[in-house]
Amino acid sequence: MEVKVDEEIERMSKSDIKVSEEFDKIKYDVMIDVEELVNSYLYDKTWLVRENANSFKTFTGLFAFVAHEVLKRYALFSSAGFPRKQVEAHLRGDLHIHDLPYARFVAYCAGWSLRKLLKEGLDTPNITTKPAKHLSSAVDHIVNFLATAQQEWAGAQAFSSVDLYLAPFIRHDKLDLKQVEQEVQRLIFNLNFPSRAGAQTPFTNFTLNFTATGGLMEEEAIVGGKTVGRLGDYIEEAMIFTYAMIKTLEKGDARGRPFTFPIPTIGVGEDFDWNGRRWTIGDADLSYEIFRLAAERGSFYFLNYLNGYINPNSRFAMCCRLLPDVGEICKHFGGIWTAPEETGSIGVVTINLPRIGYLAKDDDDLYALLDRVLEIARQNLMNKRIHLERVLKEKPYDLPITSRYLGTFQFHYNTVGIVGMHECLMNFAKVPIWDDYGIQLAKKILRHILNRLKEFQAEDGVLYNLEQTPAESTSHRLAMLDAKLFRKAIEKGEYCIQGEPGAYYYTNSTHVPYNAPLPLHEKIRVEAEFHPYFTGGCVTHIWLFEMPEVEALRSFVRRVMSNTKLAYMTVTPTITVCLKCRKSWVGIYERCPECGGKYSLEVYSRIVGYYRPVRLWNKGKKKEFLDRVHYSLDGEYLKPRDILKEVPW
Repeated sequence: MEVKVDEEIERMSKSDIKVSEEFDKIKYDVMIDVEELVNSYLYDKTWLVRENANSFKTFTGLFAFVAHEVLKRYALFSSAGFPRKQVEAHLRGDLHIHDLPYARFVAYCAGWSLRKLLKEGLDTPNITTKPAKHLSSAVDHIVNFLATAQQEWAGAQAFSSVDLYLAPFIRHDKLDLKQVEQEVQRLIFNLNFPSRAGAQTPFTNFTLNFTATGGLMEEEAIVGGKTVGRLGDYIEEAMIFTYAMIKTLEKGDARGRPFTFPIPTIGVGEDFDWNGRRWTIGDADLSYEIFRLAAERGSFYFLNYLNGYINPNSRFAMCCRLLPDVGEICKHFGGIWTAPEETGSIGVVTINLPRIGYLAKDDDDLYALLDRVLEIARQNLMNKRIHLERVLKEKPYDLPITSRYLGTFQFHYNTVGIVGMHECLMNFAKVPIWDDYGIQLAKKILRHILNRLKEFQAEDGVLYNLEQTPAESTSHRLAMLDAKLFRKAIEKGEYCIQGEPGAYYYTNSTHVPYNAPLPLHEKIRVEAEFHPYFTGGCVTHIWLFEMPEVEALRSFVRRVMSNTKLAYMTVTPTITVCLKCRKSWVGIYERCPECGGKYSLEVYSRIVGYYRPVRLWNKGKKKEFLDRVHYSLDGEYLKPRDILKEVPW
């Protein structure tokens, strides 16, 4: 691809971007100007300060930023870093290697076995516990395990069936709802303190499975490290735990702000109580409470077991959209009894589709360019896997939690993602993603990628999957690179890109572009067409500008789950918090409805999969938020920029 890119640069732009020369220049200048680096953080001289919305500007943030930039150069330009061809592809913007510099040292995300933690206790290098005997101890073990494990991974840490595994403790401790709620408060609050390096909150995900049926319910229930029956014996207590979690999440923190983590996922299967007749906690209808929380806080992700292609016993939610298929692991390693309790992703590389779409002259050229970039992504992921396996074996630096509770990366995927399918289609065929031809062409591209990943999997003997990567900073970074590369084409309207100068971005994966004024049912219909192709996970976000009526929302989610191919969805109301009044409202407000304050307001929405204040987002994502079409369930839609007379961030 490098020859073709150089030709396009020479033909369409007078900007002197020569990747090899830039590479040599940066490699030669490995010694960083420390004063310049520190000042770039202190005075916001680079957008990288806002690369991750899950962080604040603090001393430890400064410390992490400086270390991050130094280690990034090690990962990219040292003899021990990634090979030059892979680095050039990243710097040039053909693809994006996620989580640099962590990608050179640790894996991406992990789902852990809560059963193993409860059975064996928490074992760290400097302190070891016995298995938890009480709910309070189990909560402490979960919090400390996740906080410790997060130090060894770049991305999300997940536990599945948290409600079912903690339910036996509720019965054996003879706890009432108020006491359970107190323990859940401890759990949620402690997981939201900035205990991660760089003043970040650990990225955590919980799946709630009291709705499940089948084999999971036959798994052993554990208290004090000993078996106390089956998980299926404790459904009532699992529902109590879920209700306590709902009550905690709806309150938010002391200032009314929504909790960012853990991201809770709930499965929607054949036995889901849509009518509120079976899931009762005292006088409360648990099904109603689930959707009330979704309407007020947008907390839950809904995992669809009704679409005909997701097996509730083989998919686990790992982060804000990663849904690895354990069934694929079973096929690859010899059957259901070989399936591990722990899986996840070694690393992620995202392909820049808009650039490929623009450079391709015809169909053959499109797939040839795509294959070249996919091959580089493959090499990068295999290089990383080999390095991490050596780390586990030879321990040049230790990963104690990973070594103790995982021991192998055999069941973790090499993950490939995409960004900007809509822009790719516009650049290549001049059709939007919601056009019938656009949908078919997008599917053809996805099938091509999947076929290549299957070939890689067979040849390399490791697992590969395709994910709608969140692309929090990737969509902005790649768009900004292409804005320089194809500046004249953009000015002429010949190159499709979102945003504006200084705040360009690409649409995430196969999403409908956020500024497209499609009716809600059309947005869902189009995005659902692509979900079955993403073997590594996907999501559709429904942005709301007002709080829906709970029964209407319950009915809406039921229709979507029952009648579409959507795998994973959120209902995302935008939330405005007044830090002075300590109250919050669903909607976008310029002044506090209570005190009339203007500068005490903070607007929260999902930047990708998690809620953060919009003021902390990078420039591309801030522009995306203003462009997002927000809906009401009765068919209305508008954009934040239609409401805000002036942008407060």
